[in-house]
Amino acid sequence: MKKQQFFSFGIIALLMMGELSASNLRIFNLVNTNPGSVNPILQFNLAWDNCWRTSSAPNNYDGVWIFVKYQAVPKGTPSCQSYLEWHHAKMLNTVSDFSITGGSIPLNYSFVSDSMGIFIYPSIDTAGNTDTVSVQIRVKLPVPSGLYDNKYNFKVFGIEMVYIPTGAFQL
Repeated sequence: MKKQQFFSFGIIALLMMGELSASNLRIFNLVNTNPGSVNPILQFNLAWDNCWRTSSAPNNYDGVWIFVKYQAVPKGTPSCQSYLEWHHAKMLNTVSDFSITGGSIPLNYSFVSDSMGIFIYPSIDTAGNTDTVSVQIRVKLPVPSGLYDNKYNFKVFGIEMVYIPTGAFQL
């Protein structure tokens, strides 16, 4: 009986929460601008809803963690179809190998020391949806050789994140 009351209370609490906002993160139009070259340049579009940043207390903001997976393509495979395993691609962490263009909300970025991804986040106080921006990154990969075609399959993934400054907090 107590389990049923607890479950009923949980359902009622969820229904009374009101509006919940999701990011509706969109990554689309991925293009390898120099296939068959060392360190391919990838270009894609990025947008998300409910983007926010506040520079007054609590000084936090949301952003997107972007990372890339790649897959070698066996020679003679039609339409780049591959059954091979996907691997994590490292990014080149230099300003000249990265860009964000477009959009009405200026976005900033932070490289990470292991080169496994990049953070993209609003650079000004804002609340609302981002416009579609064009992102360009360079991944650190050799040209495939041997049993493989001279190009890769790529997938770009994103996870919405929140920056919370270190310091005292209360629950």
